[in-house]
Order: sequence, then structure tokens, then C-alpha cells
Amino acid sequence: MSLMSYTTRSGLMGLSNYGLSCCVNSLLQSFSATQEFTELLNRWQMSDTDIPEDCNTPLQLQRLLRKMQSDKSHTAHHEDFLRCLDRNHIQLYVQHDVDEVFLSILNLIQQQISDKELAQEIKQLYKITVEQNLQCQTCFYLTKDTSYFLSLPLPISDCSNTVENCIHCFFELQDITGNFCLCERCGERKPTKQVSWKDVESTFGGSRRCAYMLMYQRRQDKMPQSSN
Repeated sequence: MSLMSYTTRSGLMGLSNYGLSCCVNSLLQSFSATQEFTELLNRWQMSDTDIPEDCNTPLQLQRLLRKMQSDKSHTAHHEDFLRCLDRNHIQLYVQHDVDEVFLSILNLIQQQISDKELAQEIKQLYKITVEQNLQCQTCFYLTKDTSYFLSLPLPISDCSNTVENCIHCFFELQDITGNFCLCERCGERKPTKQVSWKDVESTFGGSRRCAYMLMYQRRQDKMPQSSN
């Protein structure tokens, strides 16, 4: 079975690598496959705004995702969206880091959607709240720190690199021997041990984005390989 027939039958929409857009393309496939994201974006109706349509990132993204999901028999043309990103300082014909593009698009959605409550709902889809506990090795005082990520910088190992294993590696306790952190009780920097590091929202990743990543990895594993 060819890659094109697999793509059509599996409900995936192809995207051309226009203007070195490969990292943007992978991100668009992620957005398109995340039902919660597309449902929220489709709830938005553009009202009066000073932002021209060709610079309006959420509008161009909404139109493109609808196109990707409506006719999967042909490669989608997404030059309008890419040029919209270019007008918002995500340049065409430049190699980008996909995580930086993701955060930039998320920021543009927050800035350009007039419905701020809806914009926050979209952001919440990707918010991963984590908790880290550090223990002073002098007085054994425990410090708890809660923060959040909008993406996880997953480590790549030499053996198994499934998304599940990479997420497990991310939350493994790290040896920070030799590092000194400020102890509130001692009032000075002391040797510190990491005693727990966890996602406080769910087992894997704490976000629907990570849930999608798990499903996408499995689907990619089943795609036919090129004969080249």
C-alpha cells in the first residue's frame, strides 16, 4: 500500500513542504488530530478587529484546519497560513524549532482572539502542572515548588524512544549531587536532594496534547515504510 493511499484511507491530510515548512507541517497535523483543539477553535467567530485577515493567525489556522478535515483526498494548500506566520515574524524559508513555533502560535492565539475566555481554554489544553520536592541534606527541610509547562522537553535515550518511555524518563528523579540550593530553614545554599518530581494532573503528561502524542506515535509506527 502506498503512502498516499494509506494517508487517504486513514483520514490524514498531506501538506507540502512549502518554504521549509516541515516543522510547521508536523505541528499542523498535531492540531488537526487534537479534537479538543479544533472544537474550541471552531467555536470562535471573528468579530470587529484591527488585525487584517492575512495577519490573523487564529483565523488562518481555523480555515486551514477546516480544509484539512473536509477533503482528505488531496494535499492541502497552506501557503496563506504560512504567509500569515511570516507576517507575524515566523519567517518563511527559515528552519525553525517546532516547539518555538508551537509556543509562538499559542501566544498569537492569546493575543489575537477577542474572546479571552476561549483563548484561555485553548491554552489550558496544553498546560502541564508539575510539582518538584527538594530536600536539604543538612537539616532535611523539604521545599515544594509547583510550576507549569506548555510543552515537555522530553529526553532522547539510546534505546527505546517511544513517547511513553520519554515521558517516564522526564519524570525520573535526577541525581543533583554537588548542586547547592537555597534552604529556607538554614538560610544559605546547602547540598540538596531531589525527592520527588511528578505531574500533578495525570499519569502521562497532564495534558491532552501528551495524550495525542501517544496516539500519534502508535499511528506513525504502523505507516508503511518507503522502499528507498
